[in-house]
Amino acid sequence: MQVKVQNEELVIDNFIGESTPRNVPIPNDVSLDIDGDTITLTSFDKERAGQVAGRIENICKRTGFDERIFQDGIYITQKPEKLSQKR
Repeated sequence: MQVKVQNEELVIDNFIGESTPRNVPIPNDVSLDIDGDTITLTSFDKERAGQVAGRIENICKRTGFDERIFQDGIYITQKPEKLSQKR
């Protein structure tokens, strides 16, 4: 699988040998960084970054396969930390 950014879209090529690329649009207020096998999304709006992360995860979902055994794809592994409220 090859992941790259082109024209404000995340392009996933050769996902499980498919010839058709999968594309996810990236909004202007979300920045995306690809470092090896890690994709990092940052934004001032936490919900916006979460929506993009969810879209990326859903576009690589394989129906009919057990995720515990077939671990091919892109998964959310770390979510933002909650800010503690001081009173």
